[in-house]
Order: sequence, then structure tokens, then C-alpha cells
Amino acid sequence: LSLTHQNVYSIPMLLLIGWRGEIGRKDEPQHLVMGNIMCDMLKLMQIPYDILPDYEEGIEYSIQTAAQYMRNNHGPYALLV
Repeated sequence: LSLTHQNVYSIPMLLLIGWRGEIGRKDEPQHLVMGNIMCDMLKLMQIPYDILPDYEEGIEYSIQTAAQYMRNNHGPYALLV
């Protein structure tokens, strides 16, 4: 991801991340460890993100937001699925 950073090569990249251990959902113990820190890790890496909603209009809005960010900022954007 460092190569995609705005201070290096500024490569827009859409990251689709399966969010195992999502906060508030029952999951396996090994998934809960990563699930609890997923958003904090993205923030630490300075990667903006959105949690993909489960309804069509919300999905469309999230994808448009991601595309606009990548177009304007030339960097990665994550969608948590």
C-alpha cells in the first residue's frame, strides 16, 4: 500500500475487504481479534473507508463516494464488506 500513497506514486486503488469479526456480529473468536481493530488499522494507514451497506441505494452511494475520492486524491479507498 505504500506505493499507492499520495506521497509516493499516487495510485488510486479500490480495496474490497471482507470484514470478518465485524463489531456487533457474532463470529469466530479468531475473527473477532481483527474485526475489532480493522477500522483503526485503516485509519492508521490513512486509508479512507466506508462500510458497504446491504441495500442497493447505499451500495451505489458508497461506490460513487469511493470513485470520487480516488479520482480527486489519487490514493486508495477501502470498502468493508
